[in-house]
Amino acid sequence: MFCKFCGEKIEGNDIFCPKCGAKLNIEEQTDNILNQVVDIDDNSFSEKEKTVKKISDKLLNIVQKVIFGCLITGIIGVTIFLGIVSVGLIVYNRVYLFDGYDFTKVLSIVSIVLMLIGVCGIIAKCLLYFIFKIGQFPKTIVKRVLLVSLTIACLGFSIWGFVDCSNNSKHNSGYNPSSGGSSSGNGDSTVSKYIGLSLNVTQIKKSGSYTYVYCSIKNVSDLYGNATMYRYVQVKAVFKDRKGSILDTDWTYAVDSAWLNSGETKTFYYMVRNTNVQSADLYIM
Repeated sequence: MFCKFCGEKIEGNDIFCPKCGAKLNIEEQTDNILNQVVDIDDNSFSEKEKTVKKISDKLLNIVQKVIFGCLITGIIGVTIFLGIVSVGLIVYNRVYLFDGYDFTKVLSIVSIVLMLIGVCGIIAKCLLYFIFKIGQFPKTIVKRVLLVSLTIACLGFSIWGFVDCSNNSKHNSGYNPSSGGSSSGNGDSTVSKYIGLSLNVTQIKKSGSYTYVYCSIKNVSDLYGNATMYRYVQVKAVFKDRKGSILDTDWTYAVDSAWLNSGETKTFYYMVRNTNVQSADLYIM
């Protein structure tokens, strides 16, 4: 503040000028002090706003990078899934997801997880833009079409994978027992009380263009009061697809020249040149 009479700079809250002794305007002095206080408050508030804005910008930048990473992850998942489908069609003339090799199952699971991450990223992007009005949305028609196509591909392929996994699990664990000393399905057995032999399909695996059906036969004749030893036991197998249609038949010696005593078990298998086999019915010949 300066004296309006002599121009002397006045510091503090003096009422009279220390140089010329003139009386100062108290109201003007008070207004100047209040203005200084308001300026200080405005500056402080501005700094706070700037700090909050910087933090918000950083968080928004991180969220957008995460969403972009999710979109890239979804694209990778779609690429892997299409690769599995393409290889199956080109090499084997059919698609193998969860009913193929073990590594095919792993790749199918990985691709589904990646595609679901991509879907989450797309949902997050839409929520931020349409609900919270944050970020940007693709402005050109081409980018919007690509985003919609990615969403449909991720959801469609994921559902396909879940359905295939569900169907494969049901058919691999299915069991339809039949009479006459036969066994059907995987993991259960049927016993012929008259012969005293139990047949069981233990596992069905695919390898290349072949299906391997692993089975077992057990001598349980002692359970029916007629303990007997067996050898040269022929077992016929009827191989079926998911719908129960017969694909092929074969037979083999489940027990050869070595005697199968009561309580003993022997394993054997069939190799079928057909990858659509999902179950097998076993019959003692």
